[in-house]
Amino acid sequence: MKTVVAIIVYSRFRNIERWIKCWHKCDQTDAELVVIQSTDSNVKPDIIRGYCKVNNIKYFERENIGMDIGAFKEVCQGKIEGFPEFDNLLWVTDDC
Repeated sequence: MKTVVAIIVYSRFRNIERWIKCWHKCDQTDAELVVIQSTDSNVKPDIIRGYCKVNNIKYFERENIGMDIGAFKEVCQGKIEGFPEFDNLLWVTDDC
């Protein structure tokens, strides 16, 4: 069984930095961390995208439609291309 931990973020780099540092300390057996960033004209994704790449974390960018719940719906409906298949999904908002 595969578990995906998905963190949805808008612009809080420090939260993503903290989540990824914690992830590296975890037992990651049969689990994967992914970051989904909702973007619009006010948000530039380069910093979070780059940090994910350096840390070997899958990163997905999506248009900020429907905010966090919109992203959750897209994941559940399989609308985010390349999103990993999973048996269990842990959904984390970046303001937790």
